[in-house]
Amino acid sequence: MTDTQSADESFAAAVTVDADDRSDWSVSPRIFGAYVEHYGREIYPGVYAEHATNNSFESWCFDRKTAERSRLAYEEDALPEHDGIAFPWQPVGDADYETPSGGVHGGDDRQFQRVAVEGGTGGVSQRVPLPDYRTREYDLSVSVRGGGVDAVEARLTDLDGETLAAVTLPVANEWVRHEDRRLELAGGSDTRYPAEGSEGRFRDISAPHGEYRLQFVAEGEGHVDFDWVMLVSGDAVDGKFNPEMLERMDELAVQSIKWPGGNFASHYRWRDGVGPLEDRPVSEAPGWSGLEPNFLGTAEYVELCREIGVEPMITVGWWAEIGPGEAADWVEYCNGDPEETEMGALRAEHGYEEPFDVRYWEIGNEVWGDWQFGHTADPWEFAGGSDDREGVDAYYDAMTAADPSITVFADLLDPGYTRFEADADEWAEALFTEVGDRIDGVDTHHYNFGIRRGDEDSPEAWVEAHDAEPVDYMETLVAYPTQYERELADLAADAEEHGLDSFTINVGEWGLYPHLGEDWPEIGMGTTASAAYTAGMFGAFVRQGEAVRRASHTHMPVKQFPDTGGSNASPLDPVARVQRLYAEVLADGRSWHAVGVDVDGPTRTLPELGTRIERMDGVPYVDATAVVDDAGEELAVFLANRDLRRAGTVTVDLGSDAAGRSVAVDVLEPTGSPHDRQESRSEPDAYRIDRSTEPVSEDGTVTVGLAPSAVARVRVD
Repeated sequence: MTDTQSADESFAAAVTVDADDRSDWSVSPRIFGAYVEHYGREIYPGVYAEHATNNSFESWCFDRKTAERSRLAYEEDALPEHDGIAFPWQPVGDADYETPSGGVHGGDDRQFQRVAVEGGTGGVSQRVPLPDYRTREYDLSVSVRGGGVDAVEARLTDLDGETLAAVTLPVANEWVRHEDRRLELAGGSDTRYPAEGSEGRFRDISAPHGEYRLQFVAEGEGHVDFDWVMLVSGDAVDGKFNPEMLERMDELAVQSIKWPGGNFASHYRWRDGVGPLEDRPVSEAPGWSGLEPNFLGTAEYVELCREIGVEPMITVGWWAEIGPGEAADWVEYCNGDPEETEMGALRAEHGYEEPFDVRYWEIGNEVWGDWQFGHTADPWEFAGGSDDREGVDAYYDAMTAADPSITVFADLLDPGYTRFEADADEWAEALFTEVGDRIDGVDTHHYNFGIRRGDEDSPEAWVEAHDAEPVDYMETLVAYPTQYERELADLAADAEEHGLDSFTINVGEWGLYPHLGEDWPEIGMGTTASAAYTAGMFGAFVRQGEAVRRASHTHMPVKQFPDTGGSNASPLDPVARVQRLYAEVLADGRSWHAVGVDVDGPTRTLPELGTRIERMDGVPYVDATAVVDDAGEELAVFLANRDLRRAGTVTVDLGSDAAGRSVAVDVLEPTGSPHDRQESRSEPDAYRIDRSTEPVSEDGTVTVGLAPSAVARVRVD
């Protein structure tokens, strides 16, 4: 597998930087994007600090995913469903339950929860993970009415049933809205989320959140009705945003946010998420199962972007039930003049006189995949339409008619994907031919899995068939960004051949999510092996920066939500620290230009692996990227050692102008193995950062030691 690997325990490599070979274009800081999507708890409470689920007691949606997976997205294990109780709420005490139609919130088909007691105690309860490490205060709002019962008690309890906070709510014959009733925990839960022994996707990850129960309990003889529950953390910014998320967006220098996803975007109807919260319907979330309360809609998303200081980007679903007219109305709602446009007037009616000025738009999300609403395997239908539906051309015309100044991207099948019914080359051909004279660029997604378990092949079988070791398989994945860079370059060249001017690429979703053999070491999120992969992707984006202007790592840990637990939720994740190493330079407000870099050192062959990696010879173990500021005064070099077995010594030739100067060197390296996963939320345990100031030798070189999977930044001031 390795072309120039020796039996030595370490290797030597040389990197030569040619600062005179400088790009005319500057690197876009928007390659440091965040991707958010409405699934599981990612938005609530990850972005919007709302902690209750199924707030309006509606019928749960299990349409697209299995019931088991839907339950696991919200609870530690598969909860039972109970007749007359809205899932995932559970019964308390002895009572009769039903969910009649009506109520105060949820839309045209709304319902509410009724609890009938006959001289005893009864109610409903829901398990809630709360950030008790951050705040003990939570604001409860709920609508209540009843007959024969004078009051109900709203409680937060631990899992043993001990009441830690409570408030008494009077019950009247008509609906009464109880707003922002403060619940302050008198103590903390001993159980962290998810609890020990839980099953499902996150069973091995412990979040910092405590596990509690939110309960509504009545006593006496009669009935109580509940509707529209909200439980917002007391430290929420502007009463809605998760403060930890805002801090991490700033810490990681996030420069763009892509919303509303993702699979969710394919069926999202924007009118559900505008206007007063009390008027917004609860809608199904069939892309991931569950329900969408629509608390985070267009105005809240724009407010979030302004809070962080980034430009918003909105994805419009390509689906027959949406169509160009609805897409154009969304553009007009965001950007239209309130005096001259119908949708602009509607926005003003909702309290926003000034336009939102959303400049960046995208049409379609992975429409080539059969898991999407609006799926098609025919790229020509997507680009130009068919007898049954209108294509990107019609969407573009309608949207730009609403605002000619917007920038519009179209969904593209990634050039590295080969297992789908649709063909990536034909997809690009269709877009470039049908709408290349109109669209401003493409949005493409790339996930690297290796060999998926359940395919005819398996990681173990591949290793045996190639007389290889598991580390050879894993190094192939970590070194893949070199091949992906070639695919990005080929895509840009293809666009140029079709006459597309100012063509840009948005890598709207990307990440390494490896399928590995049983009992193999890890290389996924939270490991420095994944950090080395991430550095390679950022390097590819920088070097292809004339075309690549935006990118969003799917699970960059900026959203504090409990389902991803320790490693993904931690701001100290090594993958996140790689983004910081790059973003501290490239997102500092100055213009940076890519410069020429030559790498001389050991290489390996990427063998054909799975459906997304082709054979590629001569891939260097050391990935190197260099940039210079606009004034030509500061140079930064980024290095990654993608060898997972051997350390390397890299001599970096910075040029004669650097002789006699000093450089600041930051090296992110594993504390143990490249495969160790970051577990701690407060202190790094899988990696360390070594900082030093080194002199540049008289010949203009500096030497950097790189442990296996280490990532380094060398700055010449």
